[in-house]
Amino acid sequence: MKNKIFTIVALLITTATVFAQDYSISLEGINKVIISSETTIVIKSHDTATFLIKASENYKNDNIKKPKGLKKISGRGDDNTNYGVEVIKEGKSLMVKGLRERRESNLVVHLPKDMNISVESLANNEIYIDGFSAEIEAINHHGDTVLSNITGPIVAENGNGNMIVIFSTLNQSYPMSIIADNGDIDIRMPSEACATISAKSPRGDFYSDFDIEVIDEKTIRKNNRSVKGIINKGGIEINIQNLKGNIYLRKLK
Repeated sequence: MKNKIFTIVALLITTATVFAQDYSISLEGINKVIISSETTIVIKSHDTATFLIKASENYKNDNIKKPKGLKKISGRGDDNTNYGVEVIKEGKSLMVKGLRERRESNLVVHLPKDMNISVESLANNEIYIDGFSAEIEAINHHGDTVLSNITGPIVAENGNGNMIVIFSTLNQSYPMSIIADNGDIDIRMPSEACATISAKSPRGDFYSDFDIEVIDEKTIRKNNRSVKGIINKGGIEINIQNLKGNIYLRKLK
C-alpha cells in the first residue's frame, strides 16, 4: 500500500513539473536587473538575453483558488509571473521583487552573464551568484553571501554572515568594495591578478598566501589592524573591511 502511495505522489509531482511553464521576458534595452527578496536568492548565468524563471527550479502554487475575474491585491506587489515574483520594466532597469515569505522556497533566476546586477536579501537568508562578467552589487542584511566565477567590479555588503568571493579574473575597470559587520570574508583570485589592497579588520585578523608589498609601513596600525599593499605590482583598488571577523585572501587553485 505504501509503495502505491509513493508511486502516485511521484506521478503527481512529475505531471506538475511537465505541465508547469517557465517564465521569461526579453532584456532588450535593459542594462541592469535589480532584485530583492526575503527568500534565499540564487542567480545563475545563461547565454540568452532573457530574464528566466524555470518551472523546475521554482515553486508555483497552482492550487490557490482565485475568484473568477479577480486578482489578489497585496501591499507586497503584483504577482505577474505566477511564481510569487513581481517583474516590472522601469526605463533601462528590470525590477524583480520576490513576494514570498522568507521561509518559502528559494527564488532562482537566470540572467545573461554580461548583465549588471543589484541584489538585496531582505531577511535572514542567503545570496548565491555564479558566472557573471559584469557589475555586481550585493547587500545581505543577515545571511551568507557567495559570489563565484565572477570578474567584477563588485560592491558587496554583509550584516551578519560569511562572505565568499571567487574571481575567475580580476576586472581592472573600477574600484571594488567588500564589507562585513560580523562574519568572515574569504576572497580567492588568480595568482597573477594585479591589485592594490586596503584591508581593515579591527576585531579579526588578515591572512593571505599572496606576496603583498606594503606601500607604506605607516599604514600598518596595531590599534585598528589595517594595511595597504600591492599584489603583482599593483592594480585595481579593492577595499576590504570586516568589523568582527577574519579576512582571507587566497590564490585561486
